Amino acid sequence: MDSTGSVAGQRTTRTRSGETRTRAGDWPPRLDDLDRRLLALLQRDGRATSVDLARRLDLSPPGLQRRLRRVEAAVTSIAASVTHP
Repeated sequence: MDSTGSVAGQRTTRTRSGETRTRAGDWPPRLDDLDRRLLALLQRDGRATSVDLARRLDLSPPGLQRRLRRVEAAVTSIAASVTHP
């Protein structure tokens, strides 16, 4: 780990809000508080519309769709690694 808190060789990107995120394909996938809130809402009501989820999370519908794709990929990666060590 270097002085910025990054692991050597780890690819990161900075979001508009200033968050540092690992790029797609890096391991382990990181889920932030908003990702966890999204997953909690989906666990409670898996049939909620994306517009309703976006409103509850104070996101734009396109922003929610991007986040859903990223979270889905992260969760799928985790599940695959657990079932196929």
